[in-house]
Amino acid sequence: YRPRMVAFLGMGAYRHAFEAPAAPLGEQPERFEGARVWVLPSPSGLNANYQMSALVDELKKLKRATQA
Repeated sequence: YRPRMVAFLGMGAYRHAFEAPAAPLGEQPERFEGARVWVLPSPSGLNANYQMSALVDELKKLKRATQA
């Protein structure tokens, strides 16, 4: 099995793992074992910066990217 896309839930996790402190949401230029990399906001209730509707919008963008 070889995924075509890897999604990180939480910008902090991605930024730490890839040493990219200014990485934005969405698709990243890096690849992980050949897979495209996508960063999503954390769904945690402690993440007050993103409401449910914003998280849903980001998930829809990811879905469209996987279908392209």
